[in-house]
Amino acid sequence: LSYLKTLAQSELYKRQSLVSLELFQTIVCHGDIREPSLFSLATKLWGLAQKHGELDTKIMVRCLNGVKSKAAASTIREYTELASKLSLESRT
Repeated sequence: LSYLKTLAQSELYKRQSLVSLELFQTIVCHGDIREPSLFSLATKLWGLAQKHGELDTKIMVRCLNGVKSKAAASTIREYTELASKLSLESRT
């Protein structure tokens, strides 16, 4: 997170968004989101990935749909909870 904060300059917003989304995907795919700290980190990273509107909406939709698919296929209720907490920010 400290590294991500160093990317909080307008010329580095895209890099910050990409790194945040990559970390989010890694946590969802390989982390134990039943752990409250990882669950919280995942939701914060999702928000940071969208914060400046630098990422393609199609990528964000695909990622959100991936979380929803994982929630539907898993018995771990935290995936369903995570999917319900994530939203796509409007860019209009």
